[in-house]
Amino acid sequence: GDIEFTEMEREQRKKEGQSSDLHIYNLFTKEDRLIESTKEDPIWYYKPEWISENELKYQLPSGEWKTYNIETGEYKLISEENAKIE
Repeated sequence: GDIEFTEMEREQRKKEGQSSDLHIYNLFTKEDRLIESTKEDPIWYYKPEWISENELKYQLPSGEWKTYNIETGEYKLISEENAKIE
């Protein structure tokens, strides 16, 4: 079923060297900014969530959570406990 298809798709994309990319796009400036990229799991969904006006939280394939500040360009690993706070 779906699980088998997903695994086949993941393996095919790995063989092709594809990656899963997280971008943000500024509608006003037309800037496309790559935030994160992984070839570890080329169909990974980062579960992005804006936690403030300038801070984006997302999950890595390792299970760790990171934040990205769009004003400063800073990345920060956050603990699992803090990742659940909304």
